[in-house]
Amino acid sequence: MFAQYKSADIAQYQLGSPAESDYLTKLGIIAHVAQEPLAFFSGISIWPSEMLRLIALMLAIHFMVKAGIDLRANERELGERFSLNPLPKTPFRWHHLGLGLEQWRATRSDESDSEPEFSAQEAWHAYLCRNKFWPRFIRIGVLFTLYFLFSFIIFRLFPPPPTPARGDLAFQFDRIAILLTAIGMMILSFYVVDAIQLNSNFIRMFARVVTKWGDAVVEKSWRSPPLSEDELSAYNEIFFVADRTHVVARLIWYPFIILTLMIVARSSLFDNWSWSPGLLAIYGINACWALGSAILLRRAAEQLRGATLSNLQLSRVRGRAIEAKRATFDELITEIRGLKKGAFAPLTDQPFIRAVLFPGAAVGLLAVGQRLFDIF
Repeated sequence: MFAQYKSADIAQYQLGSPAESDYLTKLGIIAHVAQEPLAFFSGISIWPSEMLRLIALMLAIHFMVKAGIDLRANERELGERFSLNPLPKTPFRWHHLGLGLEQWRATRSDESDSEPEFSAQEAWHAYLCRNKFWPRFIRIGVLFTLYFLFSFIIFRLFPPPPTPARGDLAFQFDRIAILLTAIGMMILSFYVVDAIQLNSNFIRMFARVVTKWGDAVVEKSWRSPPLSEDELSAYNEIFFVADRTHVVARLIWYPFIILTLMIVARSSLFDNWSWSPGLLAIYGINACWALGSAILLRRAAEQLRGATLSNLQLSRVRGRAIEAKRATFDELITEIRGLKKGAFAPLTDQPFIRAVLFPGAAVGLLAVGQRLFDIF
């Protein structure tokens, strides 16, 4: 009989005045007898919202698995293209956990050089060591613990609004669904942020030191001769970063898709859901954190491109006496300036720009749909 009432009205249904002695008795009877109806667009049921939350939870798990598979596949492709050996398998050691929090430093291959150098093989293995499960688990675990405590404090200061549910089963199911989905969204967000931040640090290493790629990579380049290995080093760095970030930059879509489902699940199209300052703060921080990491990735890539172009232009001036070298440098400079792949893509083509617009577009379409249901 309660299916015709919205959740905001249920509390007023035959309760009488709070001053009456049987007020709590009547409230208990209604909470025990009333059951949550199943209706999708009548605005009286939490079950469509719970379905969306469960879908968001399953997608969060799927996205983390898919991200791991895609990153490993990309690692194999880069290893073949740039003649990089895979990371040798080693048994687990407890000191491996420290890589999750250890500051990344470039290892110089020759301390006598006036300019710091390291091999691409060493840098790649250092990156892969930090990209393994346990170091990443430590980093994500620390972030998750700190953020979970922060969220707990926020919800203590700004309690979430009451759930518009009917019956103990609906209340309990809603609590479990929201908790599991929130945990899944946080872990996914930190997974994506960690992957993006790890690549940002990797790119900054290229910008600080000279990379030695080895004879195998030089032999694959049809620009050697006339250019030497050192002169081609910056060119290889740019395209290595472009190929890697082509996969990494797309990960930003995943937390925003989950966030969009979480926002849509609280739509009044399904039930009398409401928002609190605490919820808005948590959702907003999640979005800003992921967005900020993606912006820093593109910034690091553009800084590397700028430094590479400066080095190539300087090398062009130094080798101006050799016509073949000058023409090859011009080709490299033009190719790098026109590169639009991965983190080097134009701002309008960046995944994080489109991902930011996605929740707004989804909410806008939902508002239009709700208006059409009201009209018809």
